[in-house]
Amino acid sequence: MFIDSIELYNFRAYKGVNKVSFEKNGKNVFLVAGNNGFGKTTFLTSLVWCLYGKLMIDVDEKFRRDINDAQGYKNFAKANLNQESALLISEALTNEDKKSIAKNGYRGAYGKYDADSKYYVEIHIIDVFIPAVPCSEITIRRIYDYYLEVENIEVLIDGRVNELAKEVGYDIFINDFILSKDIAKFFLFDAEKIVNLAEIKSVEEKRKLSTAYSEVLGIKKYEDIKRNLENLRIKFRKKEGASVSQIKLNKLTADIEKIERSIEEKEKERTLAIDEIAVLQTEKDSLQEKLIREGNAMSVEELDRLKAGLEAIKEKDVKLKSQLREMLDIAPFAISGKLFCEAIAQSELEQSSKTKRAKAADLADAMSQTRQSIIEGASNINLTSAQKELLESIIESSFKTTMAQYNSESDETG
Repeated sequence: MFIDSIELYNFRAYKGVNKVSFEKNGKNVFLVAGNNGFGKTTFLTSLVWCLYGKLMIDVDEKFRRDINDAQGYKNFAKANLNQESALLISEALTNEDKKSIAKNGYRGAYGKYDADSKYYVEIHIIDVFIPAVPCSEITIRRIYDYYLEVENIEVLIDGRVNELAKEVGYDIFINDFILSKDIAKFFLFDAEKIVNLAEIKSVEEKRKLSTAYSEVLGIKKYEDIKRNLENLRIKFRKKEGASVSQIKLNKLTADIEKIERSIEEKEKERTLAIDEIAVLQTEKDSLQEKLIREGNAMSVEELDRLKAGLEAIKEKDVKLKSQLREMLDIAPFAISGKLFCEAIAQSELEQSSKTKRAKAADLADAMSQTRQSIIEGASNINLTSAQKELLESIIESSFKTTMAQYNSESDETG
């Protein structure tokens, strides 16, 4: 199947008839290039609109947004008319026409500039191979009438109307035999869609993409034929093989089935693992974004100030630890020195106490001898007995008071 030409008439920026032909170059690859705003996306949109009409909403999210932004397919289709043609029509309308349009819609003004009130897109396809419909070329033309607000599609097979295609419905015929919408979404897109395809993550999107490419490239048919040939080969071997070979073949067949089941299970596990990885990646991105937002709440100056404070605290900690280690080295000497001083003080107190007790004993002996000498000297004097008793009483009382005071002072210092 090869697109021979595409013709646009009054479609958006393409005023009048604009035809693009594609000659076979052996590679079947063509590049459409141009500056922004010169109609590349419009050209692609015309191709999708010609094939699917209002069903183009299922081809790509971009077309869905465009239709939603236009507040419905009706307004979207009317906006596709070339602006110069629409302006000419608007200027040619009389006040009566405008009143009729306000009352009955554009149908009431039908007939004014009939040729400029329509636009269409036509696709000519050659080298067609459709098993159900033998043909060599197909022409698809979709027309929209601005006044009647009516859209029509024509499909000519080998230049004639095909009753089978007409009975099935042209939209269904295009989707089932020309290009399915599910396949078109991966083949009819502009350069921006390439980025979206590269960022496909979900397993479902990957599976759809794989299925679409398999159908377009013929891989699916090749796999079906290969599977059928393999089944026939096994069937023939079962019939022609001997009993021993038959048993061996059955065993191998069972092993193959077992391996295939194992492969299916592993594929399911792989799919679940991919989904889990996608979920974890999403969580990672969310946490990273949250971390960035939290980090942005602190200014760079504040962060530098905190870092400087942390470094100062670390340096102070190192100095204090160094001082502590130096003090720990002399701690035993400090403890022993204190104990030594206490021992010296205790020794001095004990020595002082012993000295005072010895002095007290000597004083007592001296006082006793003095008392005895006074008494003996007094006997040599002619004293009366009453005087002697009084004298002994005074001496005894004086010595007792002196000894008591001395003992009291010794106890306080000792």
